[in-house]
Amino acid sequence: AQALQNNNQIVSLSLLDNHITDLRPLLEVLQQQRNNSSCHQKLRTLNLSRNPLGNQGAHGLAHYIKSSSRTSRLQILLLQDCDIGVAGARC
Repeated sequence: AQALQNNNQIVSLSLLDNHITDLRPLLEVLQQQRNNSSCHQKLRTLNLSRNPLGNQGAHGLAHYIKSSSRTSRLQILLLQDCDIGVAGARC
């Protein structure tokens, strides 16, 4: 997440198999970039596959996506093998 704070030029980010369980630091940085009017986030692809995010991680992602739907350029979100159940998939 710290690497993203000063770099809004990233178009594709793979965090595949990094044992991430808490998305809050990443989502906070993405939201800060989105809220900064001089910073135009270019992230289009985010791969979080093979991280045990669970339903809680899915809820956090859903909230971020819904709140940034007008300004986000995110087009591809990969969530393979993230321990997301039915409740997480519904959000």
